[in-house]
Amino acid sequence: MVDYAVRLLERAKWHGVAMVEFKIDRQSKVPMLMEINGRFWGSLQLAIDAGLNFPYLLYQAMNDMPVAVPNNAYRIGTKSRWLLGDLDHLLLRLTKSNSELHLDPNAPSRGRCLAEFCKLFQHDLHYEVESLSDPGPALAEYGAWLSHLRGSHR
Repeated sequence: MVDYAVRLLERAKWHGVAMVEFKIDRQSKVPMLMEINGRFWGSLQLAIDAGLNFPYLLYQAMNDMPVAVPNNAYRIGTKSRWLLGDLDHLLLRLTKSNSELHLDPNAPSRGRCLAEFCKLFQHDLHYEVESLSDPGPALAEYGAWLSHLRGSHR
């Protein structure tokens, strides 16, 4: 997949950050190209929280600064949480049946989902949006989420 992605980007004469996404076909086991995005990947914040700040490394490279990634800079076991995504999941699990959600019979119980959601503070757990030093993005996301929720119940 890496070779194919590199060939695609070279053919497009692409320079810069790109995310090339594949999904493996269940039957043929062949990776199928889903999309190419000229931006950092969606899980970028996890990499930053784990110790690799790719945007800063790119900034250094683009400004002819020395770029050195220390050994063991990436902390294994770092977790990232999108709180509103988890809340959406919990609300669906609490308000819809397993069959309505097309869940496997072995899916975790509603109680288990609630218990997992309540684990708000864990070792090396970072929140995707929420930040005490910069609450603006989280407040904007909560506002949009509540507006959407109010609009869908009209």
